[in-house]
Amino acid sequence: MSTSETDLWPSDITSQEYLEPKEILQHQAELLSERMNGKVRGEIEEMVIELDQEPEQSRIVLNFYVVAANDSLKVKILEVTHRKEHPYPAAITSHEKLPDYLRKRYYKLGISEEFVLGSTAMSAARDMNGEWIENDGVCSTPKEFLKKLKITLGTPEVKSAVMSVLAAASK
Repeated sequence: MSTSETDLWPSDITSQEYLEPKEILQHQAELLSERMNGKVRGEIEEMVIELDQEPEQSRIVLNFYVVAANDSLKVKILEVTHRKEHPYPAAITSHEKLPDYLRKRYYKLGISEEFVLGSTAMSAARDMNGEWIENDGVCSTPKEFLKKLKITLGTPEVKSAVMSVLAAASK
């Protein structure tokens, strides 16, 4: 086997289905309007954040709103962030927050160690240690983005936001 015959690239790196996050969100906004018979529509608002001191940190934020046709209610359901010059990786963040008593599942904090130990020195020392944070919303390819977006749109928070906007549109 020669090295020229071995393709080591991952299968999701392809030009066949390349779409940028903004194109994907716009299409989903159109589909929502069709599905809701025009009573509810999706809107995408783009915001460019320029950071002169750190240009590599400049980014584009795409906000996805669900809006009643009569404009009586507008709810932000998610935001997508990516670098200004590079649409991937892109991070999806859900924005409709429900109080714990309306969630199907949530994490309830136990008694904090600082309270139990009563030691300021101990808690200060613990705070200095870093920890790895897993960001499940980061997508490296359009295929990953579509998969994560589908999951996000299917969350109880997003579904209830859409139904709340539909109720407002029906008044």
